[in-house]
Amino acid sequence: MNNYLVALRTGGEMGDPDISYNDFQIIKAENKLDACKRYNQINNCSYFYGEALALVRDKVSVEKALTRRMNIKMWFNLFSTGALEGVDKKESQK
Repeated sequence: MNNYLVALRTGGEMGDPDISYNDFQIIKAENKLDACKRYNQINNCSYFYGEALALVRDKVSVEKALTRRMNIKMWFNLFSTGALEGVDKKESQK
């Protein structure tokens, strides 16, 4: 089982075309699809749904970062230090 960073994806509609992510959570699952399903069940999602954004390699660093207001520099730091890994990269290696 892996830890995935999953967030609620909102927007992308005619009235609100900008996509945004909030309510970030670390979800333990076999794959990104299962992580999204679990996120949606936990949060009772019915209109907007969770999207797996990254594979969590360093849970402590990611949890610490999520307690703050995130900016692009913090995201870059998490990826560049290896705390997060692109989820599609992991799935394509199977």
